[in-house]
Amino acid sequence: MKKKALIFLLVFTAGLLYLFASVPSLSKQHGMIKIQLYLGESPKRPLTVAFGGGCNDCIRDYLKGKRNSLIQQGFAVLAVGYFNIDETPDLPTTCEIEKYF
Repeated sequence: MKKKALIFLLVFTAGLLYLFASVPSLSKQHGMIKIQLYLGESPKRPLTVAFGGGCNDCIRDYLKGKRNSLIQQGFAVLAVGYFNIDETPDLPTTCEIEKYF
């Protein structure tokens, strides 16, 4: 009886270790971001950071007018896209900002 209980305990412990210690595989694109810095002529440029995904509107031309307006006012614009742009993942995953900056 003790032998069966010991075997059960070992199998159960091994199963728990497998469940909690296994790490799912990540795609090659995981953690990839695309950044684009837009600068104007101003010598001092406060920075505006625009986060987005799915064709980050600050990278493509959809918000070009807003981006250019900020640049004309002396701001620099940093566009950060984290999914569905070039080499980034197709779908959003967790995006922890502190890992990138």
